[in-house]
Amino acid sequence: MIYVDDIIIISDELKNIKSVKEEISACLDAKDMGELSTFLGVTYSPVIGGAMLDQESYVLDVLERFGMEKCKPVSSPMTSGCSSVCSNRLFDQRKYEEVLGCLLFLATRTRPDINIAVTVLCWKSFEPLDCDFIAAKRVLRYLQGTRNFGLKFSGCSGSLRAFADGDWAGDEQWLKSTTGFVIFLGNSAVPWKSAMQTVVALLTSEAEFIAASEVCKVVM
Repeated sequence: MIYVDDIIIISDELKNIKSVKEEISACLDAKDMGELSTFLGVTYSPVIGGAMLDQESYVLDVLERFGMEKCKPVSSPMTSGCSSVCSNRLFDQRKYEEVLGCLLFLATRTRPDINIAVTVLCWKSFEPLDCDFIAAKRVLRYLQGTRNFGLKFSGCSGSLRAFADGDWAGDEQWLKSTTGFVIFLGNSAVPWKSAMQTVVALLTSEAEFIAASEVCKVVM
């Protein structure tokens, strides 16, 4: 895997890793950082039968950044029946987007459990209100109690399983539905998504078919 000038080399044979390192060093001024421990804000830890990926250190940094390192944890990232009806007082858009950026970095890498909550928060990013920032702080409080959560990748047969769902007209302003899906390779979650559908579904079944279509596109 290559990201700009950072490279991860993975193989079940050490000799293959050594060979690739030698070829890279022969043509580039490369520095061997040793066994993988962190990469792009994600911590990699070997466990029995595989590897664990988490962002606990990043979560702690984010909590400290927004003065919530001692906040009281909650059991869920958002409340049920979340409503957009609240105070009309606008919140600082720059600070709101700063929080969203941190939450998106987590939701798209190792924390699919906060994906839908962050998606809803993103809908309000153009003109965030005070209560929207309170909702964002709830996600941070949830992360406080689950900061060691992550993804476990283990050896598997390579079986692919996909799950998709869609609500109907969940968006109060435009009456659009939301698609959610997750794809497993063996027992490991790989891609996942939660996003508002681009068209207005007239029936519950239509929203469900749109969601199923989206996950099939990714699988194919």
